[in-house]
Amino acid sequence: MQNNYVLHALTANAATLGIHWIYDPTFIQQLAKSSPFFFTKQTQTMYDQAKPSYLAYPDEPLGGVTVQGRFLMWLYAAMKMNPKLSRQEYADLIYTHIRPGGDYHGYIETYGHKFLINRLNQTMKLNLTPIVMDDDHLVGFVPYLVAKQLHLPTEQAWDLAQIFTNNTDYLELFKMFDHIFNGLKKKSLPSLIQEAVALAPRRFQITVKKAIELEDTATLVKQYAGTACSINQSIPVIIHLLYRSTSFEDMLMRNALISGAISERGMLLGALMGAIYPPPSSMTQKLSSEIKSIFLV
Repeated sequence: MQNNYVLHALTANAATLGIHWIYDPTFIQQLAKSSPFFFTKQTQTMYDQAKPSYLAYPDEPLGGVTVQGRFLMWLYAAMKMNPKLSRQEYADLIYTHIRPGGDYHGYIETYGHKFLINRLNQTMKLNLTPIVMDDDHLVGFVPYLVAKQLHLPTEQAWDLAQIFTNNTDYLELFKMFDHIFNGLKKKSLPSLIQEAVALAPRRFQITVKKAIELEDTATLVKQYAGTACSINQSIPVIIHLLYRSTSFEDMLMRNALISGAISERGMLLGALMGAIYPPPSSMTQKLSSEIKSIFLV
């Protein structure tokens, strides 16, 4: 399954869920020395010790994923059946799962709240002023990863991403990552990244170039990026880790030690690193049965 981008994305997301949204790199560094934290559950005790941290997924089973991971699962399963899935159908798919009474009972991020309010406003004819969908989280990359897996146009991914965002930086970033994905069989990952950063949106140019130039991750995070899921913080970190990681496991550890939105950065990192260094079967075997089932159809 060397080019199963979605499987590898979900593997990276699930592997680090136990420490996702711990914003305490010192705590994670100490934890790494004392006990394994890949494929563990979130616990109140651990999150009380880490400062700051946000416990969002204590009920997610071992091998489970964040809400963005869920969106990736659902969209991939749907588009395997219908590659021409429309933006409205994607919106319907998400709504079916996360609406009141839906089958998803976990944490929902702010873009999900806005999406639900707009949808309920429309459905119930509440005549509220619609909320502008201008999100900047990595959730915008969910349709992109599915499109890469199913060999669908990048423009189609952008069309679907617009259920959450109107930010055209995503389309430019998709094209930047296209250069990397499409060249993996011809050139090394560092070479492709050096070429691709020229395609980044103008406001990302300085930070993605620094992501390559700087060897010290902590300096990059502090001065040019960050640890949150917003693309202005996460994309430079992702570029930096892709440029410097030497294996899937090395990428997971480097990403974890940064802290913050670990699992969600992990999806894009996992998709690309997994194409070169597939995760060991011992990792993919730890994915939840729900995730495994979508790859058996």
